[in-house]
Amino acid sequence: MENWEELDASQSIIVGSPETVHRRIQNLIEKAKVGNLLIQFQLGNMPDHLARKSMKLFAEKVAPALRHDSLKQFTKEFPGINVVQAGEALH
Repeated sequence: MENWEELDASQSIIVGSPETVHRRIQNLIEKAKVGNLLIQFQLGNMPDHLARKSMKLFAEKVAPALRHDSLKQFTKEFPGINVVQAGEALH
């Protein structure tokens, strides 16, 4: 990758507001039909306080919305799933 635009276009990196991050990750989940993601909050020499801010925003804004949306998606796509059991596994 040569520049930021290439990284962004390849979806190698997802950054932005909680709404943007949620939308892009949800799109990835819908396309790939994945249930687990590996997320890295700190890159290179990023200051610790910025990484912690990202983690906090993700935990408070993005993760709850992803849980809700992905449970809804997987219940629809895999009708045999036990919704109650799946919901309990999220907590």
